[in-house]
Amino acid sequence: MPTCDNRQTKTSDRNSNEMFMRSPRIRPVVIAGLLAALATNGSAQSVGELDARLEQLCKQGEYGQAIPIARQAVELRKVRAKEQPTEYAASLDKLAGLYKAMGAYEKAGPLFQQAIGIWARVKGNEHPSYATSLNNLAVLYQELGEFEKAEPLYQQAIEIRVKVLGKMHRDYATSLNNLAALYYSMGAFEKAEPLYLEAKEIWAVVEGVNPRDYAASLNNLAALYEALGAFEKAEPLYLQAQEIWARVLGKEHPDYATSLNNLGMLYQAMDAHEKAEPLLLQAMEIRAAALGEDHPNYAASLNNLAMLYQAMGAVDKAELLLLRAMEIQAGALGKDHPDYAASLQNLAYLYVAMGAADCAVPLARELTEIQRGLLARVFGSFPEKDREAYLRSLAIHGLPCALENGPLAAASALAFKGAVCASLLEERCLLQAAANPDAEALVTDIEALRRRFHRATLEGNKAEMERLWDQIETVEKQLAHFVTGLGAARRSLKTQTADVQEALPAHTALVEIMRYKRPVYEGKKKAGVEQRYGAVVIRHTGEPVFVRLALASEIDDSVERFRGLVGAKTGAGDDAACQAVARELYQLLLAPLEAALGDAATLVLSPDSQLHFLSFEPLLDAAGKMACEKWQIRMIDTGRDLLEQPGPAGDRKHALLLGDPAFGGEALANGKVAHNRGIFVAEGMWFPPLPGTRAEVAEVKQILENSHWETQTLVGEEAGESVLRNRIHGQGLVHLATHGFFFNQLAEGREGALAAGHPGVQERPAKPAQGPMDRSGLALAGANRTLLARQKGEIREPSDDGMLTAAEVVVLDLAGTQLVVLSACETAKGKALDGEGIYGLRRALKLAGADTVVMTLWPVSDAYTAGFMQDFYRRYLAAGRHPAVALAETKKEHLQKLKQASGFRRAVQLVCPFIATGRGVAAVE
Repeated sequence: MPTCDNRQTKTSDRNSNEMFMRSPRIRPVVIAGLLAALATNGSAQSVGELDARLEQLCKQGEYGQAIPIARQAVELRKVRAKEQPTEYAASLDKLAGLYKAMGAYEKAGPLFQQAIGIWARVKGNEHPSYATSLNNLAVLYQELGEFEKAEPLYQQAIEIRVKVLGKMHRDYATSLNNLAALYYSMGAFEKAEPLYLEAKEIWAVVEGVNPRDYAASLNNLAALYEALGAFEKAEPLYLQAQEIWARVLGKEHPDYATSLNNLGMLYQAMDAHEKAEPLLLQAMEIRAAALGEDHPNYAASLNNLAMLYQAMGAVDKAELLLLRAMEIQAGALGKDHPDYAASLQNLAYLYVAMGAADCAVPLARELTEIQRGLLARVFGSFPEKDREAYLRSLAIHGLPCALENGPLAAASALAFKGAVCASLLEERCLLQAAANPDAEALVTDIEALRRRFHRATLEGNKAEMERLWDQIETVEKQLAHFVTGLGAARRSLKTQTADVQEALPAHTALVEIMRYKRPVYEGKKKAGVEQRYGAVVIRHTGEPVFVRLALASEIDDSVERFRGLVGAKTGAGDDAACQAVARELYQLLLAPLEAALGDAATLVLSPDSQLHFLSFEPLLDAAGKMACEKWQIRMIDTGRDLLEQPGPAGDRKHALLLGDPAFGGEALANGKVAHNRGIFVAEGMWFPPLPGTRAEVAEVKQILENSHWETQTLVGEEAGESVLRNRIHGQGLVHLATHGFFFNQLAEGREGALAAGHPGVQERPAKPAQGPMDRSGLALAGANRTLLARQKGEIREPSDDGMLTAAEVVVLDLAGTQLVVLSACETAKGKALDGEGIYGLRRALKLAGADTVVMTLWPVSDAYTAGFMQDFYRRYLAAGRHPAVALAETKKEHLQKLKQASGFRRAVQLVCPFIATGRGVAAVE
């Protein structure tokens, strides 16, 4: 007998500006008409009558009245469960779905799981009814905010349905819709849209069978477009869904309330408040009558109406509605649920609007702890892009920065900046440990413990979860003898400000910079949102201090102008213009921090967004003094890196040096050599020879050997990708002197053939063919032959094509490598993701395990770089200096000399592209 199949309908969604969160409730619709009458003997006839009544109530949305009837049907079928197990399983599914619809989640879960067990035993795990039960349990987990449990169940249901039913079946469309709804809830909109569209097309074909499904797809697609800010696409879809639900279900049904709610929230986002209010009020009244005033969907209506009133300046009304919404959500969902977190965040922002920041601070503190738990669950189960999307959807730094509260902003920055990278590093460490025979048994143990932990999580057994988590931590400590970084994700989310303060030397200041969204108010009415940079200054003692910086657009514009002046060919007035922008940037970024910095002699800067591409050392104060003359400046990805100890280097000093690769394509060069170490685009894209790098490698080799290092040198044809891969592991130091590249885009088509793609040169395709980790890298021997082959539509073997991309660097094993120097152009470039750093070689080398990396922000001079590197290595090897210290000292000396000899702009151009990032407190001592 068929079973009920729960579909998800968006009841509300996120505000596209991410400043206030709409409660992301997803309510299933129990599909009526799926319970057939049984045979006509006495008890079966009774069950048949119950089924008919149940079907009628479900159509009317009277789920509360339906529950006792469904419970009675279950009891009657339980008597004959051995003879008719599938009918019993169907009744369990139906009752569980009704409990879930009414918010009784603790009752629904065991019934769904019991039904799954029966279907698997009786029909096997490829039967459509088994897929239906998987889908229904997934919907439950999603409503509980347990996304990591829902996704694999949805995917399993999809696999069964496409295999058994085909792609033009309504149940397959249901699975697509529900998985899309999961991704929507996580903020992964680009993954949700194609699934929604496919479901909509399928349901359009079978609309005559069940038009409410088609209406659900219209509604959900509209919610997605609204979240993306495409209001003109969303409105007609909402209106069409509303018309269908009104016609098919009537105007007292919860689904019709959904359409009113979502259309009202769209109008609120469009500032059409007079159109929004009656729709939201009507939706709230329908939900109260149909579902009750303790239901999560009723709480969603309260939350959304509160947002409207806040936008209208009626803050007293909004406060009462949010407090009631939180009370309902805490009881029905728990305080660790995304919906409760959304209402909590909304209430905190409301207090900001009311000028009652003191009331918002404890809410923000509670919110941070909830977000730690939410991210910990997602990080353990989802791929990188989904983790990033979910992190963005939470708008984590916005509230602490809007409150301008130092301790809260510090806690947020230290826990969440670079958190996705930390989670990926942990997974990589486990893979590395598995390759060690001595650690193999421990890896097997930890994997078994994690499987048991996952099972305990599915069962909701908190005591077992805590016990297993303690065991996992014990095994991780044992594994730490074989590999570093294990447990990085958990540690990152649990990082406390006091831990970082304890690691900071006395005269050092850690400056965590964050780009965030801040609400703007006219009186008590929210007038809009602005993007700003803010910084929190953390010292060894005392409370962290938050400093509001300028608008993000103003700072980003100044950074772009500064980089443009530094990178341009010399022209009249360029030196004065460059100094003017350097003064401007100092006033925007460093002058506001001076009071909080106090007597700090060293600044440890953790930048964000476009500030990753700025060299802070040459910024000029009002008296014309460079920042590096006032402080020793170090760069770091996140303050947590101070707590991460470098990997074991071993007793041996081994170095691998690479330079002057034989790029090939000699006809292209025509006797030309490069003056800088970037890709050449003036006459077609190619990599000209770099003879200066051969001399540089020879000099570095001599300096290292004088300090008793063993060295290997790769030049010419030997400086290729496969040779480098084979020799790079186990080196204490790696120096790569060659061309660097970061392609703005890769062309689509021709199997990824490269476009003539250098920033500022090519037309950007509408859609990137590959991600930034595939578009940044280093040119090695044979690189030009690869470019020529691709122009002809030929593809060389990626593992030895002469173009070592960041994506390929990630899988290298650089554990124990103390220093990697990329003596090439623009190796620090990539795609900036707010709060997560730069996607490119920077991220790749960190994930590969390198302790410290020296990179470049813009093209470097082939002739000048050789001498600069010699000075850097002499300082690095003298008295055991940390490479970050050695680089800071080298840059300061060269800047001061060149500024006098060649002018400010030329000094910045030659010296300041070099930056270093590292981990461990030694990097700042």
